[in-house]
Amino acid sequence: MKENRIGIEAEYILMNEKGKVVIPPSYLDRDDYPLLGEIRGEPGENISETISNFWKAYYIVKESLPSNYTMVFSNKIQIDSNLHKEVLTQVTKSKGKGIGKVKNIYGTDIDRKSSLVVKHGNIMGVNVSCGLHIHFSCGEKESKQYKEYEYESVVIPIHLSEVTGKSSTLKELINPEIYLYRRKYSEETKKEIEVLVSTLNKPTIEYIIKKLDDNLLNEFIPSKTECTKFREKGYYELKEYGFEYRSFPANDKILTPKSLYKVISFAFELLDECSI
Repeated sequence: MKENRIGIEAEYILMNEKGKVVIPPSYLDRDDYPLLGEIRGEPGENISETISNFWKAYYIVKESLPSNYTMVFSNKIQIDSNLHKEVLTQVTKSKGKGIGKVKNIYGTDIDRKSSLVVKHGNIMGVNVSCGLHIHFSCGEKESKQYKEYEYESVVIPIHLSEVTGKSSTLKELINPEIYLYRRKYSEETKKEIEVLVSTLNKPTIEYIIKKLDDNLLNEFIPSKTECTKFREKGYYELKEYGFEYRSFPANDKILTPKSLYKVISFAFELLDECSI
């Protein structure tokens, strides 16, 4: 069975009552760079489901924030180097190759770009921006049943020979046993597993990204003075289910019902076109 799904994920910055940027509490979803909180809407099978799932996640996060904190979507905000160092101490996920690695279809290497703010040779801070990521999933979904044996524990006692003298209490203190497991041959449990095999190959992914770059990105991308290294054309990450488009900003211009509808409806058009 063919399944097309799209999900929305938005990054945000948290500020306290004094307008100072703070690290989101660990109980909230956070980016690999933990200064950025994340709103993760469940993927939907159509436009209305995808958008409603995102706004539901948005309000759940908003209600979970401490009362004196404010959620902010920013094209670029500078944090001082001390806060940046504190954030790095909380980084737990390392970036590997392949899945989970930010790539660019035009060959731009994000690792060779810097967000550091340098003045007179000194690092004054780091520029941070919020991104809106669109998750694309397209594939064949199948359900399979498989047999799973059940196992039970078996305890085999080890008997000690009679102990005398001062060590007479040893037998009472020590009762060695061996713990093993045996299969219940008479019982088999049937379980069902669902498998989604992605049909989004490299040419298809590049086609969708180029269409988004050429038709929508320029409408929402910040000005050159506000642009960070992440807000350029062509950024994406491979996922087990497909891929994630990462070039959109998360700002007040795109995070409106009208704009989100425009973005997600176009995304579904592309996905439907590529899955024929």
